[in-house]
Amino acid sequence: MVMIVVAVVVVLAIIVGLVVVLGGGGGPAFKPGTRAWEAQLTMDPLVKTIASRKAEAAGEASDRKKDRLAREIAFLERQIPELQAIIDAKDASPGRGYIGFDSLPKD
Repeated sequence: MVMIVVAVVVVLAIIVGLVVVLGGGGGPAFKPGTRAWEAQLTMDPLVKTIASRKAEAAGEASDRKKDRLAREIAFLERQIPELQAIIDAKDASPGRGYIGFDSLPKD
């Protein structure tokens, strides 16, 4: 019985190791510090921020605030194709040194 449990644990460890090595571990699939790595880690927070701003705009009564949110959403959405191109190209050149997207400058 103990041998069976040990064998199962070993097999599971091998499977988990292969998943991580082959890039299926749910984390970034690129070498840390590269443009592709930074772009991949930036994409999810960017998409979530855009969704948040859209929800905020939908409930906003002030035309001035709606206009500001619309400009911010457009600014953020313009970054998606650039990030996706970096990911698709698997750009291994050195990154900017941080994870994150650009914000709309203040008026």
